[in-house]
Amino acid sequence: MEYVAEAYANDPESLEVGNLFSALYDQFCDRPFTAQEVLQAAHTTTAQDQGYYNHTNDLSDILKDITGRYDLTSKSIGRVLNNRKDRISSGFKLRQLPQPQNSKVAAKYRLQLTG
Repeated sequence: MEYVAEAYANDPESLEVGNLFSALYDQFCDRPFTAQEVLQAAHTTTAQDQGYYNHTNDLSDILKDITGRYDLTSKSIGRVLNNRKDRISSGFKLRQLPQPQNSKVAAKYRLQLTG
């Protein structure tokens, strides 16, 4: 079990998912969110040296690393979230909330603390 735990801890995908979940939790806590809301949060500017300028935040950087794209869209973020639903990393589990069958409403996700 120790070898499995060590391999998991050193897995770049696992580290990336853990960083994503942490950044999402920093932004949304345990509130539900959609891919569009994640996109809006990723485009939020950050303050540095007491001046505002278009500096991307951690969430944006993490999503760009995962997607390999500089131009994030709600569709690309939706794929990231959908591919990582029910995954556990860094003490979080990403859950997709139930939707009515044949619904055209955007999928909603929520981070759940696991430990």
